Amino acid sequence: MSDNYISARDYILGVFYSRWKVVNPDGLVDFQDKPFEPPTGNNPWCRVTLRHSGGGQVSLTDALQQVKRYDNTGTLFLQLMAPVGDGKTGLLGLAQSMVNAYRTARHANIWFRNVRLDDNIPTRGPWAQVNVIAEFTYDTIE
Repeated sequence: MSDNYISARDYILGVFYSRWKVVNPDGLVDFQDKPFEPPTGNNPWCRVTLRHSGGGQVSLTDALQQVKRYDNTGTLFLQLMAPVGDGKTGLLGLAQSMVNAYRTARHANIWFRNVRLDDNIPTRGPWAQVNVIAEFTYDTIE
């Protein structure tokens, strides 16, 4: 099986979005390259950043075969935000749910590794923050 940047992105973000809509159905999401204004209410929200950071050719072929395998790697960052005041208890619950979603996600070609949360984020203004970080890898065959 092979994925390209778009199909991999769609699957990786789909894992997030399907879980988010269950655990926080009214929560806003700040996706890359989309207009977004941080909310002023009390509902948690999330900034999602997907970054490809490496990859290269991982197979050798001769001139007749013309099929090569490439690996692609990157990191997904979920910055979960909620109003300050509950000791991050609600955020840690949301973060654990996201961690579980990526630790149990199954795809024939996309693998998640080192899925973890980072709760060592200083409070900024009215928002407390907990990050979920998931490294991913997948192959492209061309």
